[in-house]
Amino acid sequence: MATKREPWRGRVVLHDVAGRQIDTMTDDERALLHPVIAELAADHTIGTHSEGRVEWEYRTDRVRVVYIPTVLGTVILVAYVEVG
Repeated sequence: MATKREPWRGRVVLHDVAGRQIDTMTDDERALLHPVIAELAADHTIGTHSEGRVEWEYRTDRVRVVYIPTVLGTVILVAYVEVG
């Protein structure tokens, strides 16, 4: 019998700047950020990509994440985060 596989997810890596930003966030702000990071891990193409730039941007009502995915989306480098 075949085993059921978990959905594929990219590995999210935080740039030093994003890591410092997250370190200064409140627990409530981190709670808003967490599902957005999980969405990016599941699908790195949900953000917008500007022509001629390497970074992508994904926004929700209260969260903004700037990130750089590898070509296949196996690694997603989160460069900058905002929660407001």
